[in-house]
Amino acid sequence: MGAGNGMLKNEFSFYNLTFEENGVSLRGTAKTNLDGNTLNLKLGYKTGGTTYFRIEAGYGIGTIPDALNFTATSGGITETFSEDIPAIPSIGTNGFSIGNIGFGLSF
Repeated sequence: MGAGNGMLKNEFSFYNLTFEENGVSLRGTAKTNLDGNTLNLKLGYKTGGTTYFRIEAGYGIGTIPDALNFTATSGGITETFSEDIPAIPSIGTNGFSIGNIGFGLSF
């Protein structure tokens, strides 16, 4: 059995974006943050001995955003917009599935 905390904090910057304002195309930049916190619960099996094999399965419970909110700027003009995050199997807004396989040496 295992429990842990997962924290993801990222800031993404996009450059040379084209967006329109009053029929005029502008080049600008956009920034957004992608943050997530989870409590990871796992259950698994590990063989004994000097060399071992381990397999684990579990779930990360927490908040995962379903959309990214961008703030774009160009020439003193600021525009905000939102983009949905595409569906990824076994990842939802309330958490995600965890799987782990490993082998190694123990001392």
